[in-house]
Amino acid sequence: MGLEVVGLESDPELASAARQHGIELVEGPLEAGLASTAPYDQILIDGAVEYIPDALVAQLADGGRLGTAIVDRGVTRLTVGRKAGEAFGTLSAGDAGVPALPGFQRPRAFTF
Repeated sequence: MGLEVVGLESDPELASAARQHGIELVEGPLEAGLASTAPYDQILIDGAVEYIPDALVAQLADGGRLGTAIVDRGVTRLTVGRKAGEAFGTLSAGDAGVPALPGFQRPRAFTF
């Protein structure tokens, strides 16, 4: 099909199991992405996240797309984003029950 896929896994046990099945991937923090092989035409975050880190958006090529599920006020929404120049916008496509991924918790900010 002419596709090149880069897999990234943060859990050493899951990475080892994948390798035992002949799947090549890189171990590292998911929220940081893999800048060494960027830019990417597409990024899929396979799990629910509280936010999309700037590091991942920066790794998208111009016109690149990102798919994930974003937790918004307790509801998980399937979301597709697209990068245009320096801008990045998202569109929610529907609600779903998706397990949360570690490392994508929104940084806590000061509130009254």
